Amino acid sequence: MKETEGFEISAHRAPSEIHAKVQGCIFTNNEFEKLQEGKLAVDIEGTKHQISEPIGEGECKHLYFPFMIGISEPSHSKKELKELLEENEKFNNLGDNFKDYIEKEDSDSEDEVELGG
Repeated sequence: MKETEGFEISAHRAPSEIHAKVQGCIFTNNEFEKLQEGKLAVDIEGTKHQISEPIGEGECKHLYFPFMIGISEPSHSKKELKELLEENEKFNNLGDNFKDYIEKEDSDSEDEVELGG
């Protein structure tokens, strides 16, 4: 029997290198548990991942949400995820300066929404 319950990992700009390639990925419960334990895990697309820091711990800003495989729709398109990854790789050489800029820009956008701007 195919496992239908799992988790989707959120996606955002300027992720840590540790989590950049798993953001937006969907895992069955069993595979997500492996991922969180630092073991090799396979997402529902068949891509293998292994991370050294669990999602949601340390300075990680990623969240994970319940996902019904075959029923739920992913939060981000493959195109959006590819663009986020490319942006991260393009500006990775700028280090903390880029991440500080992106985080400030994202924070300013949230302030505008809260202020109705």
